[in-house]
Amino acid sequence: MINCVAIITQNGRILIVRRFTHSSDSNIEGHLGAFPQLVKNSGHNYIDTETSRLVYQEVGDLYVIISVSKDTNIIEALDAVTLFVDVTRSVVGEIVEDKIIVNAIDLIFAYDECVFDGFVRNIIVSDVSRFLKMESATEAAYLKELEAKVAQQREAIKAHEASVKGKPIPQSQTFTRQTEFQPSFASQNEFEPSPSTYSTPKTTGMQLGKGMRTSKARAKAVMAEEGLTMQEEAEPVQKPVENTGFQIQFEEKFNATVSRQGIVSEISWDGRLYANSNQKCKRQIALQMPETNKFLLRPMQQADKKLFTNSKCLVYDNITTGFQPGVRGAIFGWKRSSKSADDLPIKVTCWVTQASPSSTFSGEISLKATDKEFSDLTIKIPIENADRANVSSIDGEYEIIVDKSVGKSFLLWKVSELNMDNDHAEIEFSIQVDLEEDRFFPIVVNFNISEIFCPLDVVDVTSLDDEDNGEQIKYTVTKNCTANKFEIE
Repeated sequence: MINCVAIITQNGRILIVRRFTHSSDSNIEGHLGAFPQLVKNSGHNYIDTETSRLVYQEVGDLYVIISVSKDTNIIEALDAVTLFVDVTRSVVGEIVEDKIIVNAIDLIFAYDECVFDGFVRNIIVSDVSRFLKMESATEAAYLKELEAKVAQQREAIKAHEASVKGKPIPQSQTFTRQTEFQPSFASQNEFEPSPSTYSTPKTTGMQLGKGMRTSKARAKAVMAEEGLTMQEEAEPVQKPVENTGFQIQFEEKFNATVSRQGIVSEISWDGRLYANSNQKCKRQIALQMPETNKFLLRPMQQADKKLFTNSKCLVYDNITTGFQPGVRGAIFGWKRSSKSADDLPIKVTCWVTQASPSSTFSGEISLKATDKEFSDLTIKIPIENADRANVSSIDGEYEIIVDKSVGKSFLLWKVSELNMDNDHAEIEFSIQVDLEEDRFFPIVVNFNISEIFCPLDVVDVTSLDDEDNGEQIKYTVTKNCTANKFEIE
């Protein structure tokens, strides 16, 4: 059995080692380090140690060595060394130190083709070279067929261009003083392109079907069966926001990677506070935040670093700093990371049931951050054989989309609302193909809410300009949190 193959210099410096068994690194390094001294007292092509036998071949200034078990046939071991030398020469050409180092990865791949489960395969150098090239007869046939199709298309394009050039050119259009249009085309349809030639495929994707079944919709259905009516809630009237010229924006990015078993790899929040004014000004922004805060807070672009520490205030200045009027600037940042599943705002549970010849996907979303309201929540599920998908139950809507950039199709589950009144949603669909569970992952969750998770708010904004120093300024505040990367693996 072969423990490893190595190439070292005459002074014992190791250039490359490929291990094939569970021998310890220290044991291998000890034998190879002592090899230059042992070889001086040996008149054979092998050296016996306490635990193994080193069979070698000197090639120029280097040694190609294999470590084998002591019960290995010496003739087979010598043949194995010769094979490794020939394979090395076929990969790097001249066996010298520089080429060994440059082509180390290729040599490891080549050595892996020579040994299987610790024993040398019945193989020759040409076989190894062919395996490394990874040539495929099926791929070659496909490429040849593809090249023939491309050639046919080129010939068809050339023939079409020749036919177009041979047609008469339409006469120029003429106009009279009364602006009467008098075209002199022989046949207008003759020069119009065929609709099928210039038709553009739609990019919205194929949609198999839709359904809507929120808790409110189910309640309406039950009351309709009982002959009762439900009083519709009045829509709240939103007051138009006054454009005061000074805007404050809280923007937060949410990231999470969770296993399908619910184990959290990482959760993070990263946010910025942006301020913007259409006029040159200097403003002080007072913030409100709790005393105990799990977020790491950091003022940005602040001349007075102690102002925030002492009074929780920030300064926006587009007069003496690099900020420009009409262009927002970041003056505050916050971040937080966690690995606790309790910090997830929503919980996604998915499982796949395999019953040949079909596979059934079941998913459930439940609200954990009860103080937040999610709208336009989408869950992107990889799906194969989309034409065979059958959605049997769903809260919300869905559509099948095709991403041509990656050559995959997805089921996009849309949940219109997730709040305290409607705190969970479910979906179940089946495909008439027996697929492994991994084919339905990773699942990507996207949301966009008009709130942030960091407990920050604006108390007031005052002017620091000379003419109106200390006066309160009207302002508008917007908050937004989006899922930057939320995946269920």
